[in-house]
Amino acid sequence: MPALSPVAWSSFIDGQPRVQGSHVDIGADESDGTAWPDLPTVVRVSPDGSDSNDGSSWALAKATVQNGIDGAWAAGGGEVWVEEGTYLEHLTLSAWVHAYGGFAGTETNLTERDPSTHVTVLDGDGTPPVISCGLSGYRVGGIDGFRITGGGAFTGGWPIPPPSSPAGQGGGIRCAVSSPIISGNEIVENSLGDPNTAPLEGPGVGAGISLIGSHALVLSNRIADNEVLNRFSQGGGVYCEWSLVDLWNNTIESNHAPRGSGVFCLAARPMLFNNLLYLNENYYLPPVYSGSSVGAAVMDLCWDLEIDFNYFISSVADVGGALYLNQPERGGVANNLFVGNHAYSRESSSGGEGGAIWLMVGADPEGTLKIVGNTFSENTATNLYAGEQGGAIAVLPLSSSAAIATNIIAFNSSGIYQRPGFTTNPVLVRNGMLNGTADYVNIPAGPTDLVADPLFVDRAGGDYRLQFVSPMLEQGDMNYVVTSTDLDGAPRVQDADYDSSAVVDIGAYEFSPDFDSDGAADWLDDDDDDDGAADPDDCAPLDSTAWSTPITVEWVEVNGAAPTFVSWTAQDPDVLYDVAAGLLSELRADVGFDRAACEQVRGVEDSWSDERPDPPSGEGHYYLVRATNACGDGGWGSDRTVTACTP
Repeated sequence: MPALSPVAWSSFIDGQPRVQGSHVDIGADESDGTAWPDLPTVVRVSPDGSDSNDGSSWALAKATVQNGIDGAWAAGGGEVWVEEGTYLEHLTLSAWVHAYGGFAGTETNLTERDPSTHVTVLDGDGTPPVISCGLSGYRVGGIDGFRITGGGAFTGGWPIPPPSSPAGQGGGIRCAVSSPIISGNEIVENSLGDPNTAPLEGPGVGAGISLIGSHALVLSNRIADNEVLNRFSQGGGVYCEWSLVDLWNNTIESNHAPRGSGVFCLAARPMLFNNLLYLNENYYLPPVYSGSSVGAAVMDLCWDLEIDFNYFISSVADVGGALYLNQPERGGVANNLFVGNHAYSRESSSGGEGGAIWLMVGADPEGTLKIVGNTFSENTATNLYAGEQGGAIAVLPLSSSAAIATNIIAFNSSGIYQRPGFTTNPVLVRNGMLNGTADYVNIPAGPTDLVADPLFVDRAGGDYRLQFVSPMLEQGDMNYVVTSTDLDGAPRVQDADYDSSAVVDIGAYEFSPDFDSDGAADWLDDDDDDDGAADPDDCAPLDSTAWSTPITVEWVEVNGAAPTFVSWTAQDPDVLYDVAAGLLSELRADVGFDRAACEQVRGVEDSWSDERPDPPSGEGHYYLVRATNACGDGGWGSDRTVTACTP
């Protein structure tokens, strides 16, 4: 094979000369000297615009959002700024294009927009989906700041029967093999499916958002009042399948579906962080709508779950009122608050299993599912005939590969329930229990669990943090600390009693001490002891009398005989003093202070009186003084090694 020269081709990727100037450039592209802009292309859209415009200014805005997206994509990617108003459109979101709503039509910078004031509506006019994303890359495009609605004819459960509505995937947003950033939107009143038929394209999944083969980031959206109406439908708010989906900081409320009224994930790796799931439940309007059969959030055959820092409030389903977990592989449910959820069948007017959580543990899962550091309160699961079935948690363990640890389970209709017929048990460690009918139903009590009132700050007012006198403080198990922070974002392990032995608290909230009682918790307070020295620079941050090591004592004077009066220059008022003394003959013989004796430890005065008799003629006493405080000591003097007065 002939050898190739360093420049073997005459042109580069754009078809221009490979060498321009004295040397070849590194890489596939040869610079011809063109100065490319650093800022992305911006295409503006206004209800008063024209698609014949180029969108380069508000005066030259385009009229449709899709035309703006196409223009930004044709320019190699960029941003689409959309002025407030209603746009009756169906969009296809492209890679490298980020569409933003919330503009007044005068802004020159993206940060000047205000989506809450300048509402920008994308309305599908009854036909789903409003937005489609397909093969558009990993988080290289997005939709932000819009109200996305009208993906299907929203019924609100009425009339009965409703008009026939298309099914399929995604009423508001449909993503297939695409991973956009969906942030800061209101995704509301989208509808899929018909309650009486199952169309060929399926019963309808994901009225708000549908994610198939996606790694989308769904961030800080309000996903509310979406509905899937067929009796086999799933995912009123969000549906994900074969996806690595991140749901962060969203409000998911008042959505409707028979299964997973808020969120439904099938064979996926879901990551739910800091979401509010509230009042999610299917309609109950017999004979057409029979309520939700399974939880507000459903995780069906999912793996590596991370369900952390969420609020599951006031949702209802036949089983697993808040969260339904069917044979998960690994992962955890940590630092969540479950309040006022109910396993309740409206059709039979009786309770089901697992008011907050229903969990089936697989026979041979890879790893252990951990339900740790949560707080459960006011959840119910009371069956008219079978009795209590786990107001907080119902478990169906085919193996013992589940751990329920360091949770507060208090003031529920009952605590933990295991369905009869299952012979293995989950591991129970250091849970705080205090429930209505029973703490444990068909399951042995956890050997290290505590039974006590957790002493919430204000349960009636919805504050489930712990009082300083709570028996749950520092009673958890450090082997089950799976996050670095608690539900408030405070450090997960704090030393509440300042005994230098911090242990995790039980429940979703870690007690945050406030040393100086100034209203700012220690972890937020730059100066915990109010001594004027910032904590990072303070060698004793919890001692207002010390912030640095004392200096060496100066001007030691010795006066008088039996008693001998020793004095020195005083330092800060809270500095204490040690005094050591010895014979001069010993000092000369030892060439050091090995035989010096400690005469005073931690004295408060800047003087000391030696009451011993005078030494023999020709002998004398020597004296050493050292200053000390909480940070340490200032030493006995330069290059002096003294073992006296060692703590």
